[in-house]
Amino acid sequence: MLMICGIRLSPLQRLLGFSILLHGVVPAPGVHASPQQSKLLQAKSSEDQGLYEEAVKQYQAILKETPPSPQARMGLGRSLAGLGRCDQAADALRGMVDNRAAAEAVVGTCNFRVHDFGPAITHLEQSVRLAPADKESRIYLSRAYAARGRYNEAIATLKSWLARNGDDVDVLYWTGKFYEDLASTTFQKMAENHPDSYLVHELEGEQYVDKKEYKKALEAFDRALALAPDAKGLHYWRGNVYWRQRNLYKAQEELETELRSNPFHAQANYLLGDIHVTLREPDKAIPFLERAVALDPGIWDAHRSLGRALVMNNRIPEALREFQIVAKANPNDDTIHGLLSNAYRRLGDRERAIEEGKLYEKLNAARRERVPKPSVDNPAKAGPPE
Repeated sequence: MLMICGIRLSPLQRLLGFSILLHGVVPAPGVHASPQQSKLLQAKSSEDQGLYEEAVKQYQAILKETPPSPQARMGLGRSLAGLGRCDQAADALRGMVDNRAAAEAVVGTCNFRVHDFGPAITHLEQSVRLAPADKESRIYLSRAYAARGRYNEAIATLKSWLARNGDDVDVLYWTGKFYEDLASTTFQKMAENHPDSYLVHELEGEQYVDKKEYKKALEAFDRALALAPDAKGLHYWRGNVYWRQRNLYKAQEELETELRSNPFHAQANYLLGDIHVTLREPDKAIPFLERAVALDPGIWDAHRSLGRALVMNNRIPEALREFQIVAKANPNDDTIHGLLSNAYRRLGDRERAIEEGKLYEKLNAARRERVPKPSVDNPAKAGPPE
């Protein structure tokens, strides 16, 4: 499908000879574009084909005839940016008022692509301030921060967008990458300055966990334990690895060891409680899970597991409370709406069970259709859950 000036033309529209104005108006059949509009369309066509030198000449010619044209100025700026001529692009776009956020984004992205990260950050910060919902500008800003080693700012920039707009595969990808790069940088500094510290091996193990290299992770945690047998957290990490591998009995052993000396470790309480839920031992699970959510109410999966344990004990109203906490925090999580549907059904609330069931089906279908591959310069079983 042909796209002109950001507007898609169907084959029928092209056949009928519809013209698209740059400000987004589609003339009725029989209405012809003005000479200036035709020139703008030709310039935009050159730009879309990557013929930036030709587009620059065409936009400059238009501006010579009609200097106030904002469409030609923006097109000239974009085309100069496409050639990597960022200073000239900035000059062309200087003083743009109606579309300043887009102008700042063009110049900032240009500087980013030529690896001039200082100006890139300056312009992209302005773009994000003016258009906080613009995902592309935020991603480029975060990447410019990261290129300067400012990983905390890179992550904060993306987390702010996620808080306002919900999960997005592109933003989640770059957030995860920056966390990984930050951990790698921290690890390298620690390894250089404190090669005999157990913390070096613990951090190394955590990195292997993130990469799902579980054998190497266990070996790293073993090295840490050899240096500091009584260090808190190491048995938790071993239990975490076994839990991920679904080796539940070994995970249980490690987590119980951790909690004997470190009873207020929220994640260890959650994982041990979750293991008991999986083994269908709700009476054993509930105390650990209640302690986990008391220590850290933000462990949403602990609320989910606690709700499942309460359902097993037929404590449905209490289970609903836990499921609703998760649904409020993560409204697009399909599985929690499946759990809510089943809980309402057991409570005899057929109407709300159906409502939650429909929401589960809708979100589950949307999740299956999503393509888990980032698009910005990127170098389940059927039926509701029980």
